[in-house]
Order: sequence, then structure tokens, then C-alpha cells
Amino acid sequence: MGRRGVGVLLVVGLTTPAMGGCGLLDGVPPCFSQTQPSLPTPETVRDHLDHAAAGQQVYDAVVDGDEERVAELVRGDEQLLGTRVVLPDGVRPGDGNDGDLLTFAVAGCDGEMVATLLDLGADPDGEAPGLALTYALLADDLDLAEQLLGASADPDAHGPDTAPPMQEVLLFERPASVGLLLDHGADPDRAEPVSGATPLGSALTFGDLESACLLLEAGANPWQVGVQGTLPAWQLTQELEDDGADQTRRELLAEARDPDLPWPPPGPPETTARFLSGEWPTPRMEAAGFVASEGALRSMRRSAGE
Repeated sequence: MGRRGVGVLLVVGLTTPAMGGCGLLDGVPPCFSQTQPSLPTPETVRDHLDHAAAGQQVYDAVVDGDEERVAELVRGDEQLLGTRVVLPDGVRPGDGNDGDLLTFAVAGCDGEMVATLLDLGADPDGEAPGLALTYALLADDLDLAEQLLGASADPDAHGPDTAPPMQEVLLFERPASVGLLLDHGADPDRAEPVSGATPLGSALTFGDLESACLLLEAGANPWQVGVQGTLPAWQLTQELEDDGADQTRRELLAEARDPDLPWPPPGPPETTARFLSGEWPTPRMEAAGFVASEGALRSMRRSAGE
């Protein structure tokens, strides 16, 4: 299965190519030619905006790149700056069906509109926390992401049911985006809230050793349990996609070794069984970093049929 077919993304649903929308080139916005994420389009979002007709007016001005009209509308009603999609009950965000004004500006590759919205007082995290930043991190260059992070956007996007931007960009093997997030203080160990996936575990799953090295240099914990009991330290004992990665893998594995932790690193079945039984982690193991997030524990319970 390809990288874009793996997992269910909580925030963006970036697993299918972009189709339709304003300012597209051969179906793909000009600044997303490399990743081709599913971006919001008038067909997917315009009829679901809050603020009724006024929300649609400010949306139209944003996607048209009409900065003067956007400023006029927002100054007439400051609440319009918070215009965003309101999904129907039971519909989850994904496949370009969500967003806010910053998201729509980023999706249009419009840095000037992003600057206008920020100057008008838009929250750099967006009304849909982290969505604009996640898309910006998938653009061909990182100018839009640097705009948002420079305006103090949260690199970890702490919103309800929000997948961390780090997890999203790792699906697309974007070491430069990973490095930018880390430079702006992203937590290298922030687990995805539902599955418990860790950034380091995701990087290793996709064979992205460059991102894995960046995460480890930033202090990522190779003993933080991830999806279904998978340890990054154990992943380092497995063959990776890159045939030339053996030396790097051995070096990383040597750095992960700890006298207070089991060696060789246990695989998912043993880790799951011992964590769910309460045998692990012992206080000494926990002090050495052998831990599992609530999401990872739920994932292990599901895999064990509990």
C-alpha cells in the first residue's frame, strides 16, 4: 500500500489528489505540485460556511485574492474573520471538506492574502486549529508555513481531535517540513491522540530515515510505544525501505540501547501483552522512557480484542 493509502487522517484527509477549485493548474494548485493533497474547493466548502451569505462573500473574496474586499468585509463585521466550515452532524473532516479563511488562502497559494488576514487579526492557528499550517507544510516551498509559524502558529496544533501537523507531513516524507516544525518548538514525541502514533514511529514506518534522524536529534524517544504496541527501538531492528540505510539504522539502534530497558527491543505482541497486563513498565523502565500514551494504550487494547 502506498504512503497516501495508510491510516485515517483526523484533520485534513490528505490521502487523495486535489481536484477542481480556483487557480488550479492541471487539477493541482501551482504550489502543491509535489504532494497534491486534497484541498478545499467551492464545491466542498462554500455551502457549509457559517455567517450565512456574509460568510460566502468573504470566502469568495479570499479565493479571488481580493484583499481590499476582504478588509472591507471584515472591518464591517469583525466576526467574519472567524468564518469557517461547519460540518453536518456525523460528518468528519477530511478530503478537503473543512477549513477557515487562512486555510482557503493557503490552499490558493496566496501568501499576500495570508498576510492580509494576519494583519486583520486572524488567529495564526486558524479556526480549524493547525489545518492551514498543515497544508502550508505540504506546499512545494515552505514560505507559507514560515509565514504562519513566524506569526506564532502552534507547531503542534493543540485542538480537539486534531492530528499534529508533524504526523500529517510525515505521510508525505517531507524532512524539510519536519525540520521547520522542530525549529519552531514542535514536540518530537507528541503522539497522535487516537492511535498513539509517534512521529519517530511514523518516520520509521515510512522508511524516512532523514526525518527520523532529525527527530532523534531533537530528543525523540525511541522507547515511546506507538500504534498497536510498536516501539521505534524495535522498528530499528527491522529492515527499512531504503536498502542503503543499514549503517544509519545500526547507529541509531546503538544510541537507543539502555541498561534499564529490555534488549533486544520487544516486538508489538510482547509489548502489548506486558503493558496490558500491568507488568510493564516497571518504575525503572518508565524512568528510562519506556512509556505509552493514552492513544497507544487504546490502540493496544483494540489490537488485543479488549
